[in-house]
Amino acid sequence: MKKIIYKFNDGTSNAVEVTDEFYSLYMEMEKENKNSDRRETRRHVSFDYLSENGIELADKQSDDDENEEVREAILQLSSEQQELIRKIFYEGLTASEIAKAEGVDKSAISKRLARIYEKLKKVCKRPSTFDLSRGYKCRHNKPNTYKEEQ
Repeated sequence: MKKIIYKFNDGTSNAVEVTDEFYSLYMEMEKENKNSDRRETRRHVSFDYLSENGIELADKQSDDDENEEVREAILQLSSEQQELIRKIFYEGLTASEIAKAEGVDKSAISKRLARIYEKLKKVCKRPSTFDLSRGYKCRHNKPNTYKEEQ
């Protein structure tokens, strides 16, 4: 016979004698519950934890403003540059696939993308970096520390 100690919310506890077989099943269930809780909670981070560590979540309005800024910047590109952006970010083609279709070397496509990237950086109103691997989204290093152009 084994004892299982049950703890109540008010701080009191009660010991219950159970058979060895029941105790084994109980301990197996407790272990599984503990592992399940661990699996569930390790994927979640509280907003408090994020803000305490200096991480702020972007709001939808900020994203919309950034997207509009990037759309306007893309409209200033040549039609060939806009077409390359469309192929890469909307059709999901790789630089190698585009190069093969156009009969040019992959480095030529990479150089075109680099020129587009530089032009977009210059046109963007705030100091920013474009994460071209995730789409044409304008990402600001420090959103509240940019200086207005004079």
